[in-house]
Amino acid sequence: MKKSFFKQMILLTAVSSSALLADTYVGLDYAQLRYSENGTTENFKPRAMLLKGGYGFHKNFAIEASVGTGISNDNKDVIGYENAKVDLDYLVSANIKTILPMSKNLDVDILMGLSYIGLSTESDNFSNDGAEESIFYGMGLDYGITENISIDANLVYYFNNIRALELGLIYKF
Repeated sequence: MKKSFFKQMILLTAVSSSALLADTYVGLDYAQLRYSENGTTENFKPRAMLLKGGYGFHKNFAIEASVGTGISNDNKDVIGYENAKVDLDYLVSANIKTILPMSKNLDVDILMGLSYIGLSTESDNFSNDGAEESIFYGMGLDYGITENISIDANLVYYFNNIRALELGLIYKF
């Protein structure tokens, strides 16, 4: 009798776990950022990798969180700032995603949330490490390749002077 009870509990746990994961997804995005500093005409373009996860709590809405780090910085000579460099230290964000189905495989997504970004800027004249939080918004596409795998592309405005084009791969449980 004990064996039967344990088998039933294991089966119940497995079924309920897969039901909870049914609308859960994880993804990995490559991000090309564009950063412009006040007083300069040049855009800096550091690159980053973002790991994200989300849960679709309704067919048209999901909550999502991501964490990322810079993978390369951008160096330039800018008037007044010799050897200027911008590097993304980290990016953490949480948002709600509105999902608008366009076809069986294609969704248009609208993103709005809160981000926390650590950015390092330096040149021969100055150095600044700082972190800021901001409300962000964006828009993107999600194209399903298979039932569980999709690719996504998002244009996200983190601050007035930081925006990103994010391209990635998503696995849906």
